[in-house]
Amino acid sequence: MDDKIKELINEAVIKIIKHTSSQEKIKHLQDKHNLRIHFIPKEYRIFGDILQSMNI
Repeated sequence: MDDKIKELINEAVIKIIKHTSSQEKIKHLQDKHNLRIHFIPKEYRIFGDILQSMNI
């Protein structure tokens, strides 16, 4: 694969990770899940939301 394409993909992935793992985003997810009673632990649901927002 061309080095330029690799670099472009790398930058895009880093940007996505930084956006979805920001403190503001995590705080929003914590607030959202604090309001709900669920059999799956809150940490797993927050992690699932982060992965889903990255389309993984």
